[in-house]
Amino acid sequence: MAVVLSEMDRLIDVLEGRWQCRVTYEPNPQLPAGGTSVGWEQCRVGPGRWSVLFDTRAHGDSGEFEGAGFIIWSAAEAAYHLHWLSSSSPEPGFFTGHWDDGNVVFDGHEYIAGQRLASRHSITDISAQALVYTVDMGPTSEDLRRAATIQYTRD
Repeated sequence: MAVVLSEMDRLIDVLEGRWQCRVTYEPNPQLPAGGTSVGWEQCRVGPGRWSVLFDTRAHGDSGEFEGAGFIIWSAAEAAYHLHWLSSSSPEPGFFTGHWDDGNVVFDGHEYIAGQRLASRHSITDISAQALVYTVDMGPTSEDLRRAATIQYTRD
């Protein structure tokens, strides 16, 4: 008998655990030459296995960074919902996500330096010990540019 994973179990299998991360920032107004940061992220299963909770810390060319968020699955919408808070802005970011050809892609918006930006967060190159997380941002969802690439490796 085949076991069918729920959408949350599928995502939990990818994200759960402690990760080391290395962030590469593309040139931007705050970092005209781009830059790098290093840090960690802890992903854990939320109550009832209905969510993934994560806590992120990094430091480097962009200064100290803190982030936290959670992902839930909406059966009614057949989509993930990512809620994100960070030290980059007092305003939260909200995203809707789906599996796309073995990758997880979240589209939505976030705030950087007080500016609301369209944003796409993609989880790619998924393996048991590593993954790549990219962040693309722009004034609209049709005008996204790579902002950061994060290399994750399991602790």
